[in-house]
Amino acid sequence: MDSLRIAIIGAGVSGLSFAQKLPAWVKIKVFEKARGVGGRMSTHYHDAFQFDQGAPFFTARSKLFKDVIRSEQLSPVIDEWAPKLMTLDPLGRHYKRQWFEPHYVASTKMNAFCKRLANGKNIYLQTRITSISKENGYWVLFDEGGSHYGPFDWVISSAPAPQTADLFPQEFSGYEDLHSIKMTSCFVLMVGLNIPWSHNWGGAIVKNSPLASIYIDSLKPQRNRQYKTSIVVRSTSDWASDRMSVPEASNIQAMLDPLVAILSIPKISVEYTKLHHWRYASPLCEETEDGLSYLIDPELKLAAVGDWCQNGTVEGAFLSGYYLSDYFKNNIFI
Repeated sequence: MDSLRIAIIGAGVSGLSFAQKLPAWVKIKVFEKARGVGGRMSTHYHDAFQFDQGAPFFTARSKLFKDVIRSEQLSPVIDEWAPKLMTLDPLGRHYKRQWFEPHYVASTKMNAFCKRLANGKNIYLQTRITSISKENGYWVLFDEGGSHYGPFDWVISSAPAPQTADLFPQEFSGYEDLHSIKMTSCFVLMVGLNIPWSHNWGGAIVKNSPLASIYIDSLKPQRNRQYKTSIVVRSTSDWASDRMSVPEASNIQAMLDPLVAILSIPKISVEYTKLHHWRYASPLCEETEDGLSYLIDPELKLAAVGDWCQNGTVEGAFLSGYYLSDYFKNNIFI
């Protein structure tokens, strides 16, 4: 069989899950706009501080995904994380809570998961694909600098649904599905303290606040603590939607002030802050209308995968790419 040429847009969990299951004779090129792989399993660093600015953890509910994280490929970089948990309410009482299933993190940083999946793949980092075009029966990709890549037989987008809808032509059979997916946004505030963590919990859900959750990343397994504290704070989606056009410094302060108050820490202990905006953080609907784990148009040779196809989780993202690779195995590679 002649080599098939496939372009994958996005080096997050779903795109890499698809790529890593393809046979060796398939020619793959992965295009990622960021400086590294991981997507929403990315990690931010500053001096002694380390922050998982995307997914704080993940669960494994299907047998398939449980087997995947126990595999020889991924088990060396997967740890269960079981911190003490709290619900914090600045207008009421605080109380303990607990998880009722195992939660996992990648060690020593969250993007270690995707680095394992990306091993040996041809990945173009810091390459933002802004358009695609069919030329002489094949797909050509164009980046924001005007460079082009191709030709390709297939294009697979693992970008969020709204961004994929902007890339794909209206003739794509899943075009209406892409437009039906609505996604919420959130702000993530990364806070580095120059003091050790003094509370007896490592994660919290927050009520009656612009803050939605607080996780102490320096307490995760195999993290670099060095007597300092790395905190990742996520805003509520409603609060984020109202603050889209507010200056960054104001949003940092609007999240930092309630954090300092609810943790009862001196403001002088805050050594570092960094704000990240996830414009497409979570899907509002749990799955595509027909229940598929991906969208595909065999005639146009276009497909879309992502956590938005199922339930917005890391597991959902992985299974989306995995099931698309199964489709290729059963329908394309024959």
